[in-house]
Amino acid sequence: MKNKETPNIEASILQLTAQKQFLMEEVKSEINEIANNLKPSNLIKNAASGIMNPSNRLVILKYAAGAVVGFLSRRYLIGKSPGIVRNVTGKAFIWTIRKLIFKI
Repeated sequence: MKNKETPNIEASILQLTAQKQFLMEEVKSEINEIANNLKPSNLIKNAASGIMNPSNRLVILKYAAGAVVGFLSRRYLIGKSPGIVRNVTGKAFIWTIRKLIFKI
């Protein structure tokens, strides 16, 4: 009991299965690409290339200089702070120096 629509339905089914197969291959390809990007070696490589960007290098250099100057000023200028007032003043001084260095 075939009617007029049976060839159209069968053609549609074949077309949809071909489309499904194509989409499944596309999804598999995307998953493989994502898995490849999430490998530890690729993550490290991408992070290193981001750090080596000239604009990022300057920011990192400023933060490092601020940290070093803050550490050295705390260690040699302020020393051990027995009092709360001296401790707070020292931290404010270090914060100010770090901000000044970062603005350079």
